[in-house]
Amino acid sequence: AAYTYAPYHLLDLYVRMAFSEFTVFAFLPALLLAFHNLRARTSRWDIITGALVMAAICTAHTITLMLGPPLLGAYAVTLSMKTPPPRGEARWRWLGRGAAAGALGCALAGFFVVPLFLERDQVNLKIYTAAYFDYQKHFVYPRQLVWGPWGFGMSLEGLKDKMSFRMGLLQIAGTV
Repeated sequence: AAYTYAPYHLLDLYVRMAFSEFTVFAFLPALLLAFHNLRARTSRWDIITGALVMAAICTAHTITLMLGPPLLGAYAVTLSMKTPPPRGEARWRWLGRGAAAGALGCALAGFFVVPLFLERDQVNLKIYTAAYFDYQKHFVYPRQLVWGPWGFGMSLEGLKDKMSFRMGLLQIAGTV
């Protein structure tokens, strides 16, 4: 519930109008659940579910496509170390099924992923490091996570932001 009602989701949808990022927020918990289920039992439906969710993530948001697999790999290793394997199965054996689900998901989204990879030299990435889009100018100050004016302006350098970055007190309290 805290994840669903985080103020950042409202900001993403109504201020930034980042529909693809907002959409991927629905798929991330589903992917983690699919991998959790894949670890807990050996069902081919869990592989199919993981593949479908991975394909949805691949087509929904390209930055998550780049960041997701390493984080998913770390989550899979953590699951292997923290949870006992199903009866009669080796601790690390399920990772093959997880890799198959991820690969199948990327293959299902191949119509999007392959051209994205092949035409990566045609994309101007300098825009993300120049002028307004320089990420170094948009780090959030800790106090902005607790309080900030709810505006519909832009993110500016320093504390002059006209948009809110509040996480929500419930979410901050849950991390402590």
